[in-house]
Amino acid sequence: MNKKYFYLLVFFCIAFFCLFLYLVFKGLTSAPPTPPSSSGGEEEHYEIEKEPEKGEEISKLIDKTPYFGTFFSFTYDFNTALFTVNFDPANENRGKEEFNEFLKQNGVPDMSYIESLVTTKLIPPVSATPAPL
Repeated sequence: MNKKYFYLLVFFCIAFFCLFLYLVFKGLTSAPPTPPSSSGGEEEHYEIEKEPEKGEEISKLIDKTPYFGTFFSFTYDFNTALFTVNFDPANENRGKEEFNEFLKQNGVPDMSYIESLVTTKLIPPVSATPAPL
């Protein structure tokens, strides 16, 4: 009689273990239920717009530095990874317009596009201006 209860207990343990494995694997392989659409059965699709890569435009700007415009100078410091634009204080608005035009010519929409940009109102030293060709 004792063996009969032992075999019955082993049978129930194996059955319980198999049921447990079935439920675990069924839960792992089945997809979660999707909530019903609030638009009457029509599915809505959303496209995620990726921000364009800035690296290519920024690399082109680094290659163009140092650049000296009429009312601004534009440099890049490799040690700090910062761009610096110096505006002539007497013609700051014209310098900003000229700088924005320079950026647009190089594929950059405006100054806010460059995350590591420092602006100053300093007159560049005379020795920093390139000699005429």
